[in-house]
Amino acid sequence: MNTQVGVDPYHRFRVPGEDDPCIRRHGGNSESMAAWEKVKPHLRETYERILDVYRQERCPLAPKRVCEILGKHPSDLSGRFTELKELGLLVRTNLTDRGSRCLELADVWLQRQLGPKVVKPEQVLQHLKDIRGPEYAPGEKDLEFCRMVAEQATKAQNITVNQVIEIASLIRGTKLNLSVQQIQTVNRLVSRITEVFPVS
Repeated sequence: MNTQVGVDPYHRFRVPGEDDPCIRRHGGNSESMAAWEKVKPHLRETYERILDVYRQERCPLAPKRVCEILGKHPSDLSGRFTELKELGLLVRTNLTDRGSRCLELADVWLQRQLGPKVVKPEQVLQHLKDIRGPEYAPGEKDLEFCRMVAEQATKAQNITVNQVIEIASLIRGTKLNLSVQQIQTVNRLVSRITEVFPVS
């Protein structure tokens, strides 16, 4: 029985008793093995260049289209798309472009299947309690702050430190000059809220 041992296309599946890891894939073709050894040092860089295209476009793209954007021939990168799929970073979609199946970032695809994330005021309040500790006793303005933060995060599917500070200033009726400790609290709050959103 074959055993998967990695994403190296010539070492993914080894058959017990066979010394040549590539024999079942291409009959031990030395040229294929030499080509693989040539690209291995640049794998991470190539993966990132491909993934960056998908991050920037934020939509399904056929490998041929990605190659056009990168100025590469499809045969130069075909193996990299296969490996990124096996790594779970790209997924196949039902869309095609000029006869080629489109791929998409796995987290973006999953987000589309699940729909938009909803941040609830009680979740924001719980984050504040966890950050500020048991001595924290929220008042009416704190509850309004949590409601507005949750509304903004849900609407934009994201929220920033500046937006949180603006909401707090609006509720307090004055521009806030936060201490270093207070800014750290806001940073921690934003980090917790945005954990539910996919990486952009």
